[in-house]
Amino acid sequence: MNKKLMIGLVVLVLVGLGSYFVWAGSGSENNKPEPGVKGQGFYTEQESLTIAEQWIQEESPTYTYDGFDLAVKETRGLDMVDCEDCYEFDFSFKSRHGGFGDREGKMVTQAITPHLMTVRVEHGEVTMALTDNEFNEMTGEVRQGGQGVDRLQPREVKLFYYNQEADKDSQGNIECSSNAVLPLDRVISGQEPIRETMELLLQGELRPTEEDQGFSTEFPNPEFRIKDMQLQDGVLTLTFSEVPGFTSGGSCRVTLLRAQVEKTALQFPEVEEVKIRPVSIFQP
Repeated sequence: MNKKLMIGLVVLVLVGLGSYFVWAGSGSENNKPEPGVKGQGFYTEQESLTIAEQWIQEESPTYTYDGFDLAVKETRGLDMVDCEDCYEFDFSFKSRHGGFGDREGKMVTQAITPHLMTVRVEHGEVTMALTDNEFNEMTGEVRQGGQGVDRLQPREVKLFYYNQEADKDSQGNIECSSNAVLPLDRVISGQEPIRETMELLLQGELRPTEEDQGFSTEFPNPEFRIKDMQLQDGVLTLTFSEVPGFTSGGSCRVTLLRAQVEKTALQFPEVEEVKIRPVSIFQP
């Protein structure tokens, strides 16, 4: 084989390989899901969350009727065979009336009602939406036998966080006052209200609008958690894990940390006094 022929064959092979890789690359791009095209391709957790939020706002009969204040509480991937992009999301929201679904023309109570909705998204498609573990948002059916331990009783509670904008004197100086530890509304499942609320406080999840209003928190610290909780004769005893340096740092910081815990706990009528253990944990 002469030299020119060999070079020609090599060139043809290289051109062919190049064309193949260009075609393969364009094919993989075409396989990616386009916005709004569900059921195609792989969906990330964030994309699935967006799909779930949009479905609630546009399709959920309970939420579209009179819902507001939608917020994500928890996300989790589902350990399912052949379903790496399957997720469940828990949302909290409130309704302006009692009941579920589209209540147009029905007798309803005019009362702000907290709810929790779990939405499942598989391959970019909403496959389940259950409110308060009782009402099927997709079929309109009420779950039977929902009066046991798995029946949620959502309720609205307050989480108390420090607000720097409320902690200034007439000259704009920071006063470091516990009066600036103020409440924010949240919704819990209601099965263990005090524990759920205190643990939610330590998660320290503030919404962007709340941060814009001046709220802040030094929670969470993954090592700082509730080890034990006992309520007896109106006294709530909270035992925390000890994290060197986290609950110290001067009287101002300690005062604000303690106030967040105490005010959040004292909102419950059955709690008349709060004791924190170890006793040295919130000492300057």
